[in-house]
Amino acid sequence: SSGYYRTSVYFLSKVLADIIPNRIIPISVFSAIAYYMMGLKPAFEAFLCFILTMSLVSLAGCGLAFLVSASVSTFAMANILIALPFVFMMVFGGFLVNLNAMLSWLSWLKWISIFRYGLNALYVTEMKGQLFYSNATILPGEVFLKSMDIDYSAWGFWQNQVALLGIIVVCMVLAYVQLLRINRWK
Repeated sequence: SSGYYRTSVYFLSKVLADIIPNRIIPISVFSAIAYYMMGLKPAFEAFLCFILTMSLVSLAGCGLAFLVSASVSTFAMANILIALPFVFMMVFGGFLVNLNAMLSWLSWLKWISIFRYGLNALYVTEMKGQLFYSNATILPGEVFLKSMDIDYSAWGFWQNQVALLGIIVVCMVLAYVQLLRINRWK
């Protein structure tokens, strides 16, 4: 604030100090405990995909929070403003509302949902190649993925990861630009 350091140094130190100790390490530790307790795929590759997806979802949410906090001057306003996009992203993420049954004029909201990309990546990781037994019927996980209109190819998984990375980069760049604007005002 007194001009002792540049905005880029502040932003980089803020991001790095938040990402490693507050995002990556706790996700890795808690995922190692919870993943196998939930009875998900026992393959180590699936576990790593789970950690990667959870980390990217967390970082995307963190990026959005950085953007909102850099855009407003008061803590109370930031709390109110950060809740709105997260509520919309939860509703249009595919877990609460079937995205195929959504009204066409609202369907664009699914493309900006962090939760949708994370959920789709986890669906592909966990459902692909699985068999589900119901009475005398055996259903492959791919049937569920098709019914939800989820691309379950190898690119389908990575497409969701790239989308999450894109959201992270866009939010972080916009947060940095917003910090530069605030710094110019002072």
